[in-house]
Amino acid sequence: MVRTDDGRVIVAGSTIVDGTAYQLFRLLPDGSLDPSFPLINGTSLQPLGPVQDNVVQSVSIGPDQFLYFSHTALVSTGGGSVRLTRVRRVDLSGGLDASYLSLSVSDSYGMSGVTGMVHQADGKLLVHGKFFSPTNRCMRMNADFSVDYSISGVSSNLIIQDMVVQPDGKIIYGYRWITPSALPLINRLAPNGTVDNTFNIGTGFQSIANLGVTSILLNTDGSMIIAGGFTSYNGIAKNCLVRLLYDGTLDTTFDPGTGGRDILDMARHTNGNILITGTFVSYDGVGRNRLARINDADPVTQLRVLGSCLAVHMMRPCTCWKMDCAHPDLYR
Repeated sequence: MVRTDDGRVIVAGSTIVDGTAYQLFRLLPDGSLDPSFPLINGTSLQPLGPVQDNVVQSVSIGPDQFLYFSHTALVSTGGGSVRLTRVRRVDLSGGLDASYLSLSVSDSYGMSGVTGMVHQADGKLLVHGKFFSPTNRCMRMNADFSVDYSISGVSSNLIIQDMVVQPDGKIIYGYRWITPSALPLINRLAPNGTVDNTFNIGTGFQSIANLGVTSILLNTDGSMIIAGGFTSYNGIAKNCLVRLLYDGTLDTTFDPGTGGRDILDMARHTNGNILITGTFVSYDGVGRNRLARINDADPVTQLRVLGSCLAVHMMRPCTCWKMDCAHPDLYR
């Protein structure tokens, strides 16, 4: 899901509207269906022919005010079928851009898909996920849908789960591995796509059940909040939530105590507080059932009960935050 500047929300996935399956539609601020945004279904997304299981996976609004999205479909090829993932775009009135049809990504593991997208300030689109072609696990795409092949620092033994672009153009991504590995679960690329060796992560994170790093939030001072399923960072015990300084070193002034196990996503409140969601049933020993709000400056003493003001659904790569009118907005 993605929110537009006017408060409307574009929903992606696979759902039933009035008995018909759709993959992309828009809601008005009051939650009702926006009739001015044409519903896009599997037929209009056909890349090569008869399609099954056509699902929109990820969306991002670019500086050109187009909505970019990925979708995966099982496509008939005459002698069988193949699962393809494509990246396309629509304008914000809902018109599908037919001149930018598909840029396919495939995966030798048979699990094609995109786990997320993020735009750079220059308008280029970073697409990450399970694919290995045309580039490995992360693809940088130009505005004309040609591929920028400069991304070269990503291992094939991982699935990127979240990615952010810092103001200086450096790219931070968190991930889990595919086969058991000592990979640090977080890395940073320089703007030219090579590994940034100034990011001092040491041995990185020790994962719980291969959940890895699931969510990254940037702070204005250059530090970053990292969440996921891990028990330590660079050999120091930390339970699923840390703050790192710009150079990758641990910020020891940020102390979540025993934290909450298996944090799946985060969002920042406009007042600076952070909302976390996951499989935890407590946070630092205080009962919190899968949802808690903490203060970036003091994540233990500022723990809050959310009550009924917020509803959250979380299963990456889709996130929905719904606020009532009495509370400020969230941003993710």
